[in-house]
Amino acid sequence: MIIPVAAMILAAQIAIPVADGPPRFNTQPTCNGAATAKTDPLYGSVVGILKVFAVGAGTLSEVAHADSGHWCQGATWSDDGRTILQQCATERAILVYRFDGKTLVQDQAATMVFESRPGAIATEHSR
Repeated sequence: MIIPVAAMILAAQIAIPVADGPPRFNTQPTCNGAATAKTDPLYGSVVGILKVFAVGAGTLSEVAHADSGHWCQGATWSDDGRTILQQCATERAILVYRFDGKTLVQDQAATMVFESRPGAIATEHSR
């Protein structure tokens, strides 16, 4: 994937606050986290969201989104820009998404499940 220099400069000028770990929010008085444990009563109803944004003239615009895992920490694009791999700690899996330029769909048949949590993800050209 080739990123134009103009896009890199724009990205450096736009600040978007993000959490430094799993998101912390309260949905009800008995919930004190993001339901990252499979024993949490909210585990089945709380998920993350993976979003794809387009870089415009001084703006970021959401193009597509899809439900994600419970504690996903990293993602990387394929060289052709049509596949996203996302590593998720709680699921102990690499989730696979297909992107056609307008929609983002999780390819559950392509999910890679591990015995331990994947800690980082990168492709040959993402670093």
